[in-house]
Amino acid sequence: MRITSTGAVLQPNQPAFYAAGSTSTSYSGGSIIGFSKSNTTNPYDQTNSFNNSTSAFTAPVGGLYHFDVAIYVWSGSSSTVQSYAVYVNGSAYSNSDTFIAYQQVTSTSADQQTRWSFTIKLNSGDYIQIGIRPGAPTLSIYAGHTYFQGFLVG
Repeated sequence: MRITSTGAVLQPNQPAFYAAGSTSTSYSGGSIIGFSKSNTTNPYDQTNSFNNSTSAFTAPVGGLYHFDVAIYVWSGSSSTVQSYAVYVNGSAYSNSDTFIAYQQVTSTSADQQTRWSFTIKLNSGDYIQIGIRPGAPTLSIYAGHTYFQGFLVG
């Protein structure tokens, strides 16, 4: 951390990341959604805390973290319910009845994007993934408008 002569606080190694959807595909209930970061076009994961192969952010230090998520579902049907879960250390947060975002698809041909934010306390080494809530129906996710990002609040 550095404080400039004007009083600005700079934290160049603050844990933060942005990962886009990695593959447009279908995910069944209980599945982890694929995300990947690009170090070329998005180099701000200074702590290298996001793992492309597991789509997981691992907290390098304990603290309060804030996350933003957007999931774009295409080819929905009017009976499809979208429900998503945050997975902490491989398990749906709290219990299988907990979901972070929920949306009823209202048209048989309309694409839908669900966005949400959450703040959570993590210990050093805890990891976060985003997935389909256990027991939820299969969803076809378009990677182009899907993302997962977060940062250490303090």
